Amino acid sequence: MSDSPTKTGSIPKILLILSKPIPIRILKVFFELYLFSTDLPKLKVSKRGKNGFSISLQDIDFEMPVEVQTSEGIQRLNLGPKATEVKSTSIPIVDPKGWIMLQK
Repeated sequence: MSDSPTKTGSIPKILLILSKPIPIRILKVFFELYLFSTDLPKLKVSKRGKNGFSISLQDIDFEMPVEVQTSEGIQRLNLGPKATEVKSTSIPIVDPKGWIMLQK
């Protein structure tokens, strides 16, 4: 079964995410970005050393949880304007299931 948001199998995952407390400020800027703007966060991935990468989402002023697939597997990271460092021997794939609209 696909993890596409349109499939019924993903509804429990969405409910689980929504069941956790989310600060009002984060919800406000998230909805302003995705509902009232045509701007999308810009994904920036930079190589750092031999086995490291720096990942950030530019043009936003908050962090959001995003799945990142590395050579170690899939992990959920809070990405935002500040760079997050990850270790991987291959280029990380941000949002491998395509859940979030990003400029890549």
